[in-house]
Amino acid sequence: MSYWWPFRSRYLPLTFGKRAILLFAFLSCLIIIWYFGCNSHPICKRDKLARNDGSTPCIVLWWTNIGAEKMTFDDILCGYNTCAVTSNRKYLPQAKAILFYASSLNWHDLPLPRQPEQIWALLHEESPRNVLEFLFEETLQHFNYTSTFSRYSDFPLTINALPNITEITNPKYVVTIGRKNVARNNLAPILFLQSDCSTMSGRTNYVEELMQYIPIDSYGSCLNNRQMPDSLQTDFLNKLYTEEMYRFIGQYKFMISIENGVCEDYITEKYWRPLIAGTVPIYFGSPSIRDWEPYNHSTIYITDYQSPKELAKYILELDRNDSEYVKYLQHKYNQIMPITNQRLIEEFYVRTEETMFFTKFACQVLQALWAQSAKTKMANRLHYNCPLPLPYPAMERPPTEIHSWNSLLKRANCMAKSIDELLHINRAFTETELHDLTNAKIENELC
Repeated sequence: MSYWWPFRSRYLPLTFGKRAILLFAFLSCLIIIWYFGCNSHPICKRDKLARNDGSTPCIVLWWTNIGAEKMTFDDILCGYNTCAVTSNRKYLPQAKAILFYASSLNWHDLPLPRQPEQIWALLHEESPRNVLEFLFEETLQHFNYTSTFSRYSDFPLTINALPNITEITNPKYVVTIGRKNVARNNLAPILFLQSDCSTMSGRTNYVEELMQYIPIDSYGSCLNNRQMPDSLQTDFLNKLYTEEMYRFIGQYKFMISIENGVCEDYITEKYWRPLIAGTVPIYFGSPSIRDWEPYNHSTIYITDYQSPKELAKYILELDRNDSEYVKYLQHKYNQIMPITNQRLIEEFYVRTEETMFFTKFACQVLQALWAQSAKTKMANRLHYNCPLPLPYPAMERPPTEIHSWNSLLKRANCMAKSIDELLHINRAFTETELHDLTNAKIENELC
């Protein structure tokens, strides 16, 4: 009878015993290959962990949605230690730390009742206007660790919007003063590039008043009076800042840089982009912005002027005086010491970009846990550090946006107190319960 056998040999007749030994060796190799291959596969890791044989590794659970970064079940190496990170809620009982991304957080969907040994950690790089309740200590105090824009956060993200400190000094987008003056035949001295028209900072109201005293080219949907060049339309709509976009910005002498929220250390790309392009930012936002500017004459601050009219007068004078204007661009022209702010330099160089945004946060929390006990450590208001009531830039007329935001802040204050009350009860609650309690506090003026 003829049949195929993988170990046949014309030189070595195979007995049944020899064939059995070779088959055993062959199968052993397959098992070894499968074992080591499977250990690197998330599905196998989940199955191995699900047995919970007493050797369960450290587990970190992302409770909220984190967008494109999907944490199915992955090992991450933090220093000399390894931990498993997952977004699968079935591992809640075993999780050492629960991570929350503020922009995706639902207050009625929290891991309650909270286990006393579990750590809660909060990540938020965006403006607090997305989750107004975090403006109040009643909510912040329930998190052990935070990573926010504030320098007082456990893992600050203050200069996270600056892609690279060398971009500030790189002259590749610089348009010479002479060419900028020529471009002024077709362009206004100031560029305004925004499509978010309702902000806590009263941005649109301020620019609208400033426009009465000085020409401003507005390309976004807010106060639009010019159309973006066709070649930049797609980039602008998708908020992509390509080389062409930076060269477009660089044609202007000044650019409005008003943040959508006012908090200490909340500094976004609105500040860094004109500096990168070689354009002078006209800034309002973080009260501590001077702590982060490249040098002490790189920015025009709205709060230094009593009104938009006074600011416009100064800019028109500066626009006619090239020698004074160029003093604002020393980060591009001074080759010896373009950046004199040591705080900015040191903060950038301790920042690492080796891992993804969310993975990095998970590692930071784990390393802090391994270094010290966090059972008594809780966040406080300085981890957001947003002044209330909200300050607005100097204006001749109060911004109309202030009324709607004050109403929202009042409700957020009441909701923060309601969340605090429900979290102290330490049981799951519904959205209806939260809103009913908040409404009752508003009606009885308890916040």
